[in-house]
Amino acid sequence: MFCGNCGAKNEENATFCHACGAPLTTTEKKVDGLGQITIGQKQTNIKAIFSIVAVVVVVALIGFWLFGGRSYEKTIDKYFDASMNGDVNAILDLLPPGMMEKAMEQQGYSDQDMEEFIDQAESELQSQISSLDTMMGENWKLDCEVLSDTDITGDELLDIQNVYNEYAVKVKAAKTVDVTVSIKFGEQERTQDMEMTVVKVGRSWYLDMDSLGSLL
Repeated sequence: MFCGNCGAKNEENATFCHACGAPLTTTEKKVDGLGQITIGQKQTNIKAIFSIVAVVVVVALIGFWLFGGRSYEKTIDKYFDASMNGDVNAILDLLPPGMMEKAMEQQGYSDQDMEEFIDQAESELQSQISSLDTMMGENWKLDCEVLSDTDITGDELLDIQNVYNEYAVKVKAAKTVDVTVSIKFGEQERTQDMEMTVVKVGRSWYLDMDSLGSLL
């Protein structure tokens, strides 16, 4: 056994190095042609680290299962942020997964058509933002506040679910959300009340396709 501190060779059953007195352990590793040298309790530490990581992962998964998913408030915030950044892809990501792709496919549009649609929509959105910058200056700010929400139930919910079933999307719930949008520029402020519809797919809330169409 070689000492991990000074490299001196010791008897296999030695507890301390005969040259420097450093404690010897049984965990070994070959380094720089010196043969087997000790590396302390590294193996034990690695096992402990993996145990801790495993616990953290399990706790995270349980937390996601109990509380995971995106709230409808977060979905609405992301919509307005993406709109003000002129990011059409980020807006489309707020639709139920695969929704836009299935809709485009059913209507006979190709992936290239989809890309052209996104490019055109993004160009128009950026143009609108530039117009706002021109009118109000670059320091204008948009805020949104959720005022209230109402669960959509009964036949109205069934109608929404039937629409999404055509695109193989299972809607679990839906809400109508009242939102106040305010634009501040200089010392002035303008507000507008809006009504948005959101749908729940899986554990997250998404923008309703028809609602998004009326907003764009």
